[in-house]
Amino acid sequence: MKDILNITSNQTYTESSGDVEYVAETRCWPVFGPQVIYFSGYFTFNPSVRRCLSEHENVHAKQCRAFGFWNYVNTSHHVKEMEAYAAELKCLQDKLNGNGECCEAQ
Repeated sequence: MKDILNITSNQTYTESSGDVEYVAETRCWPVFGPQVIYFSGYFTFNPSVRRCLSEHENVHAKQCRAFGFWNYVNTSHHVKEMEAYAAELKCLQDKLNGNGECCEAQ
């Protein structure tokens, strides 16, 4: 089995403090549109995972452009994240299945 997260079978991810480290964020600005920001944690992942994280943020950028600022900021966080996580999951599944062309060009 491929290991795209760079962990071994005896390692697990744990939630020690309950804090979440954001690795990326997409802001939607009036007039200017989307701005994707990558934080230092993003660069700790291997390129395959970074590509899928970027796919997640690309969904938010597309939502910002499609909805416009006002509708974007007033749309439920859960609604926006559902589509973004679905794209990220598909990308990760495609990577695990050996499909290198899973994600749209940046």
